[in-house]
Amino acid sequence: MFFRKRKLIDHDPATLSLEMLSVLQGSLVAKLMLVNKELHHRYQSIADLSAGLQDSDASRSVLLKSAERLVQFNAFLEAELVHITREPDPNVQTSS
Repeated sequence: MFFRKRKLIDHDPATLSLEMLSVLQGSLVAKLMLVNKELHHRYQSIADLSAGLQDSDASRSVLLKSAERLVQFNAFLEAELVHITREPDPNVQTSS
């Protein structure tokens, strides 16, 4: 008999340990970065395809601005992911 384990994402965050919350946060941030990267690619592709079409300048501008915001947001998320996943410094004492 196979036992079905619940995915971490399916748990109520209030029931998770601090370690599991950190793992979940890191996983979600990484997944969001992948989603944003794909959206950026698609926005850029649509903008590129519409280049030179009549009356496409406004739409292209919106797509390109959205794509640029995704790049900026992913840069922020990458820094956050580095912060989440870094090992604690053993020389720094934490208050208990």
